[in-house]
Amino acid sequence: MKKRQNGSTALLRRAAALMLVLLLCLQFLPGQARADEGSASTGVAWKTMDNTQNTASAGQKMTNTFILEVSSGTRQGGGTADNVLYFVVHYTTLTMEQRSVVLVTGEEAISAGFDTAAAAGNRNERRETVYRVFGYGTMELNEKKALGSLETDQFMFTTTEDVLSFDKIQIFGKRNEEHGNWSCQGMRIYRVDTLYGLEMYGWYSDTGFIDFAGALIMDVRMPAGGVTCRWSTSAGMFDITPNTLNAKLTMLSGTGTPVGSQLRSRIVFRIDLTDVGGAGFESLKGSYSSGGMTRISDLKFCETAALSIRYTDIYGCVREITLPVIVNALGQIMEVLEDPYILPGSCIASPPPWD
Repeated sequence: MKKRQNGSTALLRRAAALMLVLLLCLQFLPGQARADEGSASTGVAWKTMDNTQNTASAGQKMTNTFILEVSSGTRQGGGTADNVLYFVVHYTTLTMEQRSVVLVTGEEAISAGFDTAAAAGNRNERRETVYRVFGYGTMELNEKKALGSLETDQFMFTTTEDVLSFDKIQIFGKRNEEHGNWSCQGMRIYRVDTLYGLEMYGWYSDTGFIDFAGALIMDVRMPAGGVTCRWSTSAGMFDITPNTLNAKLTMLSGTGTPVGSQLRSRIVFRIDLTDVGGAGFESLKGSYSSGGMTRISDLKFCETAALSIRYTDIYGCVREITLPVIVNALGQIMEVLEDPYILPGSCIASPPPWD
């Protein structure tokens, strides 16, 4: 048995060529991704994503529920979360009555929608596993501040009656020595028909989004690059209506454009790192020189790198996200293969080939 074990180990070492392959599965929202059919490793990555990135829940039916999605630009005049006080969304009901809803920026507005989404489904078990295995903890998703630089935030709200149309969006800001302008790339309103839960960008991160199915029913058409709200020349308020010039509110015809689960928009990043035996990433394993094998959960890998990605979504808004590399790569492998062994030569097997 020992001779067979040593032969298998030597073969795996040669085949691996001391190569550690990190597969990071990300969500870019909203957008579309296509696998490279000519790459076997890419196919493996997509299979891994199918196993790990399914929706947080089977889905909860919603009525009179909407999401105002706001894409911020780059920072101007300080933190933009302190620059915008609140949004007011004006709408007309089916009975032709005028109504409005106030959405205050900051933790309160984000938390309200995120808490509702988390009740429908969340990734608490995954977050606990990451903390237990990798010792890597982040703030709760519903504690993030809204309107960060190059971020897209979702403000979920409900109305007391059915909505016929959205008529106006008002933006109220403040001006002081640190804050004076706020840059916005785009706004849109979705109707939420099915709520799947609170998700994370990538397999794991401290940046989250509400996963839902519904329809895009209102869009704010902006010039390329968006608009900048300058509170010093606007008395602290901006109106967006169907008749404004720089940012025009546009209701989509019919019932809007159908939108499926946000997790359908996914991208795979593959990073190949050539390593030296017993050094670099292999030193984290602590098992190469001894020829042993250890499960991922017992290796005490630590997070040592972050991947920052800037991309443009289908609405022309620039977004930026940052993901922990080791956690996203090994975490999803551990979840899919049920905590596999790592063999000498940076190979992964579950179960071991000699069982």
